Order: sequence, then structure tokens, then C-alpha cells
Amino acid sequence: MLRAGVIGVGSMGQNHARIYHENANLVGVADLDKEAVKKVGERYNTKYYADYKKLLKNVDVVSIAVPTGLHYKVSMDAINAGKHVLIEKPICNHIRDGEKLI
Repeated sequence: MLRAGVIGVGSMGQNHARIYHENANLVGVADLDKEAVKKVGERYNTKYYADYKKLLKNVDVVSIAVPTGLHYKVSMDAINAGKHVLIEKPICNHIRDGEKLI
């Protein structure tokens, strides 16, 4: 089974975490907000990280649910780490960045 993770634990990230927890193998969540990420990690009995790059070492697939302005950088880091990536909409603020990701 694929090991899944979520980067960003706002409302959409929490939804991704819930779905992975119920239907897949959620192995971790990451967010700069240490209180929020701890809460979500404990809710789903999974590891939690303030540094998403540490999460990337342990997953096969990752949902990117950070603010849109960060989608490009975080997604490229995940892609460059060899991970499958699901990006919340909109893919990026700028078409050229979205095209680079695709």
C-alpha cells in the first residue's frame, strides 16, 4: 500500500488527512504551525512534522494543501524527491509555474 502524507493542515489539508486515514496508509502530516500539525497528527495517530522535507523522506505520495503561493516550491521539492503529488486547486498563482509542474 502506498504511504501517503499531507503538507499543510488547514481545512483542506485536514480533509485530505481524514480521507487518507480512512482509505489508505497515512504516514504523516506537515505544517509550520506546530500546534495545528500536532493536533492533526494526534487525531489520526500519525507522525507530524514542522519541516515538510522530513515528511517527504517517508512517503510515496503527498497532497499539497499549503497556501496557493507556496504550491510551486513545495510541489517541486516533492517531485524532485521522486514523490507522486496531488496539488489542491488552483495549481499555482501563475500559469507558467503550473505548466512547469505538469
